[in-house]
Amino acid sequence: MANHVTNHVTYYLHIKSQFKIDLAGIRHWNNLKVGFENDDIWVKDLDYVQINSVDVKSIPYKTLYYENDGKLFLVNSQLPHCNVPSLLWTPINRAFPITLPPLNHNLFQINSTAKIEIIPSSLEQESVGILVDLLVLKQYLLTAPAIRLKNLSWCIVNQQALILGKPFLPINGLSVWQTNNHLLPNGYTFNFKPISYELNRVLKTDANCYLLWNSNGNYTIIEKENLMPLSISSFKQTENNLLQKN
Repeated sequence: MANHVTNHVTYYLHIKSQFKIDLAGIRHWNNLKVGFENDDIWVKDLDYVQINSVDVKSIPYKTLYYENDGKLFLVNSQLPHCNVPSLLWTPINRAFPITLPPLNHNLFQINSTAKIEIIPSSLEQESVGILVDLLVLKQYLLTAPAIRLKNLSWCIVNQQALILGKPFLPINGLSVWQTNNHLLPNGYTFNFKPISYELNRVLKTDANCYLLWNSNGNYTIIEKENLMPLSISSFKQTENNLLQKN
């Protein structure tokens, strides 16, 4: 099998149709295609990274193959198992479409069977920003060198400062990661991964917005044009504007 562990090998996943809900976690991979054969579901065009991902490893009752010369071999085997099935292949997001009912701002359902929630996750995600207390940020900015703030942007969200960009400031805060235009607390994710694409349509948001979620499943829409370069002057100006409003 060592000769086949390359990104040029095509991998197949086979599963019985009764377990098709378990494919939800890979529906967002647009390179995949699905074929149906009686009670069998075949997924093809997986690559080596994908078959070794947590998304695939967490799918129960599956069989993985790699293709060689028109034959399918069980992963880690050098003996042919069967021929490549001759099927009508469909992009996975077309084979398993998602439809959502009218929006209830704190509850999302798919055909009234799947509740969409923000749930704890053991997967490590790359942080893109932090949420910090305004007073903590102010105290840091009073002595921070300007070079330390370069490439950072910020805005106020629910009486906190959302700071995006790197390098992160050496202050306490809640880190967030990004999937599409959704910002989620690190250590949390959607319980149904592909839903992040569909939520953009239902919430009628576009690439000019971020949706900042908290662990309770509530969100705040942030217009990207409201983000400012982080500096002591932009902070003081924002602080003065808040005082005038109050």
